[in-house]
Amino acid sequence: MQTAETDTCFYVLRDDGIIQQTVKPNCRQDVPDAEKNMEVFFSLAGGEKRRLLVDLRKSGPTGPGVREYYAKQAVHLIASAMIVEGSLSEMIGNFFITLNRPPAPTRLFNNEASAVAWLKLQK
Repeated sequence: MQTAETDTCFYVLRDDGIIQQTVKPNCRQDVPDAEKNMEVFFSLAGGEKRRLLVDLRKSGPTGPGVREYYAKQAVHLIASAMIVEGSLSEMIGNFFITLNRPPAPTRLFNNEASAVAWLKLQK
């Protein structure tokens, strides 16, 4: 299992091949943060498309352009599952998916087990 950290996120390349990104509590992400996060993702992915599990339950706000940047980077993913907590986070997540239309399958979940089960089904 490999791990990494940026100013805004913790990363784990899990034994099942899924890259798990946990956003640090209450931090604000801007585009330069997102670019650093993707560098870590690419390093852990080792040149392969991977499944991404993003834990957003304690995340703070994002700056202008961050969601759009991440959506464009989804071409490097097999699929993305985002764990959210609460109706406001779910509403924002659904808005992101609808507005930005990531090119990889992307879904919201309320718990890690359901998110991982769905990711493992994605080819």
